[in-house]
Amino acid sequence: AEEADVARALEQFARLKEITSSDIGDPDPQSGPLSYQLAARVDFGAEVKQQLLEQRSEARRMHVVAELLENAVQTMTLELEVRERASHNGKVSPD
Repeated sequence: AEEADVARALEQFARLKEITSSDIGDPDPQSGPLSYQLAARVDFGAEVKQQLLEQRSEARRMHVVAELLENAVQTMTLELEVRERASHNGKVSPD
C-alpha cells in the first residue's frame, strides 16, 4: 500500500477514536492487511465492506479506507458541532 494512504488512514482512525471517545483497539501490524483491520473497527455498512473485500489490491483498499475514514471524521466533527450549538441556544444553522 502507498505509505501516504497508510499514514492518512492511521491518522484519521486516531482522530475518529478521539472524536467518538472510543476505546477500540488499534490495528496490529502482524494480524493481516491493515485495510481489513481498520474497516473491521468502523461501521461503514455491509455494502461498503463487501466492496472492500472484493477489491484485490491492498493499495487500492487502503486508499478507499483512508477516504472513508476521512469522511467519517468530517461527518462526526460536524455532528458534534451541531450538537454543541444546539445545546447552547437551541438553534442550529450551518455557517
